[in-house]
Amino acid sequence: AAVFQIVFSTVIYFIGANELLPSMFDTRGIGEFASDGVQHLREITSLVESIRNHEVREYVVSTSSFHLKLYAFSFLLLEPLFGFTTLSAEIINLICYISILWLVNDIGKQLFNPEVGLYSMWGIALWPSFVLYTTQLYKTPLFILMLLILIFVFARLLLGYQHRILLIPYFVIALIALTILWLIRYEWWLMFIGIVSIGVICLVVNMVKFRHQLFGNSII
Repeated sequence: AAVFQIVFSTVIYFIGANELLPSMFDTRGIGEFASDGVQHLREITSLVESIRNHEVREYVVSTSSFHLKLYAFSFLLLEPLFGFTTLSAEIINLICYISILWLVNDIGKQLFNPEVGLYSMWGIALWPSFVLYTTQLYKTPLFILMLLILIFVFARLLLGYQHRILLIPYFVIALIALTILWLIRYEWWLMFIGIVSIGVICLVVNMVKFRHQLFGNSII
């Protein structure tokens, strides 16, 4: 899957760099369908320069979106090789792509069976629009990844009791995912309240189920 995504990203860049489809991709591999991609690239360029000049404060207080600040580190490492093109975003894009597939596979196995997890994973891995999104400078893959992390945590809480100590890592992971979701789409605050409510319900169900198990075992 990783090789497929890298090859796909390289093909997209090759098409753009050689102006094979100028109406669809520019010479940096940015798709014309990604209307804000050029502006994102300008902001990333500015962020990279701030990091290189050790201007930490300028980087932190920048009004650029959170996902662009993440992309800046990918460009910082890969720009000497690929320049300010979509290929320099591959570290973040590839991490999101592989992580999403792994979570889909695991969630499918938890909630259904291994076959569902496997087929779901490959269905998404080969979905053209999804793969195309992971070659650009979108926030969507990161957003999807954070939502899947929350679903993964909720599934674990629902399907089996976790000791209180083991709940701490799940709580931390969910909190980090929720924070990143807020940073990416803060205007969706109502949805985030709903997500937190679902998490609380999962935790309560988990605790009630465990108490019932203890009660049944004590009777036996």
